Amino acid sequence: MSIGFCVYYTEVMNKLKTIELMGETIKILYKDLEDGSWGECRTDDRTIVINKKCLKDPHNHWLTLVHEVSHMIFQLSGVAYMEHNDEEAYVRCTENFIVPWVIENQDILK
Repeated sequence: MSIGFCVYYTEVMNKLKTIELMGETIKILYKDLEDGSWGECRTDDRTIVINKKCLKDPHNHWLTLVHEVSHMIFQLSGVAYMEHNDEEAYVRCTENFIVPWVIENQDILK
């Protein structure tokens, strides 16, 4: 059984400058990404880059932010660098870091 959610907003989402994640301050930059991607995670300099086109679509902005935060969590936690990926490790990481971050930062959508 899968559980999904869909959130739609009609307001423009504000640019973010930083977020707090796992005790770290993560910078948020907005750029025109020429490769067509919506975002990228730069772990070494603790930065998430989001394509400027996301600012016109709050739903995609939110989904892109959550996606890139997930990448950052897997990389900061070391899970992304495991020689043999273990599904249980990803599940535990998700339930202990990603879900609480999403719940604690729901106000970003307002």
